[in-house]
Amino acid sequence: MWTSLFQPVVPAAAFALGADGATFVHVAREERPGVSALRHVAYAPDTVAAGALGAPVFGRTAVRAAVDSARRATGGRIARACVTFPDAWARTMTLDFDLLPPGRREREEVVAWKVKKLLPVRIEDLRLAFSEIPGSAAPQNGPRKRARPARLLVSAATRESLDSIEAAFLAAGVRTGMIVPATLALFDGFDSRLTRAAGGNYLFLHRTPATFSLLIAEAGKPLFYRQKLTSEEGADEAQEVRLSLSYHSENLGRGDITSFFLCDESGGEAFPSATPLPVEPLSPALLGADESLGYNAASHPEIWSAVAATMGKP
Repeated sequence: MWTSLFQPVVPAAAFALGADGATFVHVAREERPGVSALRHVAYAPDTVAAGALGAPVFGRTAVRAAVDSARRATGGRIARACVTFPDAWARTMTLDFDLLPPGRREREEVVAWKVKKLLPVRIEDLRLAFSEIPGSAAPQNGPRKRARPARLLVSAATRESLDSIEAAFLAAGVRTGMIVPATLALFDGFDSRLTRAAGGNYLFLHRTPATFSLLIAEAGKPLFYRQKLTSEEGADEAQEVRLSLSYHSENLGRGDITSFFLCDESGGEAFPSATPLPVEPLSPALLGADESLGYNAASHPEIWSAVAATMGKP
């Protein structure tokens, strides 16, 4: 989300960071992609501290053992890798702008001004990434050099946390050109497969113990994104799904949503079935992947996002 040094070639190695350790996965890129190696290693003691916005700050030796284990598992030197991290370590949202200037620098200033009012952190301490998405009131043709209405998908994470992740991997000899929140990695990597399976627009829900993130997608673009902490008052996933579907129908009007896909890492109660659409969990069959993905994800569901990060955009 913030940097991508690997395009158009994305490495097959990825690390999914979690609360207690890093999970390494190496993806076999074949006709049906699968998992060729997996290791979960705890962070080195006393190397991870609490930071702003609930995002941890890593010491330089925090992931060294995980990287060493990954190299032993693959029988070689891993110099580059994708990294995913829990949604709770960032704040991702859709924001509407009445006027959005055309220049990147000017846009950054406008986005920073709006985010500054929403988050309890100095804007100078945040790293922002954003992309324009459909669903705004902007006209589809005509002059595009003037300021105009627009909708953006915006993600904000603390510089301290992201910089510490980069530094920890670099200290272990790994260049991290892609560091991205888990749900955005899932969308980027799996969207083409989910679009084919849905045959149209779809709703995607990603559940973890700390957050649930809901995304509505159309033809490779998010139309709507909603992220909530499970600890927030009124954090009712089924209600959020119903409200999001209603919002899409009443305000976006961009075709029917035909499918509801679920990536469940929560380890808790099953998602309620009382929703307008039947729920289809992520599976190797759904994604056209090898069964090795399914049985590895059963014990380490965090690898869904790591595998997706290695897929890249088609």
